Amino acid sequence: MLVIISDLHFQDTEIDPELSNIIKVDRNISPKAFHHFFSDIAELSKQNEATEVIFVLAGDIFDLNRSNKWFIENIRPYTNEQIALGSPLDMVVTNIWQGILNNNLETQQIFISVANLANTDNVLQTNYGKIEFRKNIDIKFDYIPGNHDRLVNLSKTLQANICGLLNMNLPQGSTFRHKLIMDKYGVFIRHGHEYDGQNFAQKLNPEDLQHENKINEDSYKEPTIGDGATIDLASAIAYNFGNAYKNEIINGANIPNTRSTYRELYQKLLEFDDVRPMSELINWIEYGIDGDAKEAWKAIDKVFMSIIEHWRDDPFLKNKISLIKLTYSKVMTYLRIWDSKDIIRNLVGGVEKDKSSEFAYYESMTFSKINIANICYIVYGHTHDPKVEFIRAEGDVEMFSFDTGTWRKRIKKCKDKRSFCWAKMLTYVVFYNKDEDKERKKVMPYSFDVWNGLTKKM
Repeated sequence: MLVIISDLHFQDTEIDPELSNIIKVDRNISPKAFHHFFSDIAELSKQNEATEVIFVLAGDIFDLNRSNKWFIENIRPYTNEQIALGSPLDMVVTNIWQGILNNNLETQQIFISVANLANTDNVLQTNYGKIEFRKNIDIKFDYIPGNHDRLVNLSKTLQANICGLLNMNLPQGSTFRHKLIMDKYGVFIRHGHEYDGQNFAQKLNPEDLQHENKINEDSYKEPTIGDGATIDLASAIAYNFGNAYKNEIINGANIPNTRSTYRELYQKLLEFDDVRPMSELINWIEYGIDGDAKEAWKAIDKVFMSIIEHWRDDPFLKNKISLIKLTYSKVMTYLRIWDSKDIIRNLVGGVEKDKSSEFAYYESMTFSKINIANICYIVYGHTHDPKVEFIRAEGDVEMFSFDTGTWRKRIKKCKDKRSFCWAKMLTYVVFYNKDEDKERKKVMPYSFDVWNGLTKKM
């Protein structure tokens, strides 16, 4: 059995201690969800007489971009160079990693226990019950970095930590791979940010049949405008707002001319990147404001100038801002004229023009025209939009693509086109080889199950 999940976005959610006492930062996945996940896979291993269980974590597992420690230490990860051991950047990255573990202690222990089951009877006990895999099968993990964990392959410290967590071994001098071909299951896996121009440094033509030979491995090392948007926009707004209005948040003060509080607005800013589609960010901020929504934007405007100044002064961000196809001087002129609402509207508009949500189609069509190692199934994540595409059939061979979505909280505009609701998403894909699905092998050698759901319980 081959089991693939992605976009868990384990996060260092530490905020100001005085604010953490009154603000709930619900950014990580409940360990109970992982208990149920591994328990379900364990049952499948017995039902299908699995010969092995390989778990592939297909990118954006550890969210190294979303952390206040970048601002506390005033260091940024905009580099493509190997991170020197003991350097200031290495120390920040290590502290963020430790913050991720501290915020996911019980989940961490579940992963460690499953990864080390080969040394036991394939049975483990969690706080939620027993998990029992089929006896005498190998259980192992593989891992692909995405764009939010890009730094992993630049950091020997992070590589060692992940290998320890997942009971993996990296050959001397190597890094984690960015794609996996599992020909035993007919599966090709990558994170999927390669066609997202905001989050991959190399521009690819998705319909170019030779694109697989043209991807430069060094492109995976490069920081992107997407890194800047996550760190120095989405995260920075919440961090600066929390500092500027700390007393108002603690005291539950109202925003002027409204019956809504600074605390409520701060909570929304912390959940900024859970809103889909991103074009609804402005409506999300304004939703629920009881009074004049302009006052909420005025509060945000007051902390936005420091963000603009950082983009002006940071060499990497200053260079990347040219992606808006304006000269730097014009951009900075507009930023001084625009308020925060204008800037967010223009930035999310640029993201949507990137059409990253359609790369699933591009990826599928590209690989449907060629046959690499008998690949029938193409798997990726990144978009946070789980789906299955029926690509084509030739004789007994059927080709599908799978977007593994995310396990994150998702905030979405409702059908009434006014309000918003949220739920936590959970998606995984299981593939079986010919020895694990004996009936299906009469038609073709591989088969699959897809589980995709929503929960508000975990």
